[in-house]
Amino acid sequence: VYFSKQGDGMSISDISHVGIKNAITVFATVGDYIMKKFRGKKGYVLHFTSDNSEPSRVKLYNRLIQFLSAKLSLKSMVTKGNINTHYFLYS
Repeated sequence: VYFSKQGDGMSISDISHVGIKNAITVFATVGDYIMKKFRGKKGYVLHFTSDNSEPSRVKLYNRLIQFLSAKLSLKSMVTKGNINTHYFLYS
């Protein structure tokens, strides 16, 4: 999982090394970070993707976007392509 600013190409945080056993902790951390960063803010678009060859990740991200959309009162959009599914949160 990488956090980066759109267009600057610089990774802010890389937590991909934590491993599958810590998946719950990782996504709780990601969810908490997003909640703190975007709560009450307008004019932002949050975009993330999942690889369609990983059905458990697609399912997890579908749940994550519903949760974040409700908690942050943001609109959401999910588009499924041939290779990836794209998730968007926006005001």
